[in-house]
Amino acid sequence: MKNIFLFFLSISSFSFFGQEKLDNLLKTWNKRNVPYISVETLAMPKSTAILLDARELEEFNVSHLQNALCVGYNTFDLKETISKLPKDKNTKIVVYCSLGIRSETIAH
Repeated sequence: MKNIFLFFLSISSFSFFGQEKLDNLLKTWNKRNVPYISVETLAMPKSTAILLDARELEEFNVSHLQNALCVGYNTFDLKETISKLPKDKNTKIVVYCSLGIRSETIAH
């Protein structure tokens, strides 16, 4: 029983340090120069935002949010992306990726 407790304690310790490293990474790279949206807000029934996935096609093919458009990061083409968007300038657009670093760059 003691070994099981130590195992879970070890896992939770590693998770804490992993989260701390992630937080530091985001503080370093994310400039917060675009508005952020919470998952809860995006999931609201009346949300009609266009979703742009800033991950590469290989990542998109593994999983993506329903109705999202893959715009990539290394292959991002602004003119091509704009051509796929509604002409209404009031349309809300949400750009996402794995951590928020690529999506912030694309959104900015």
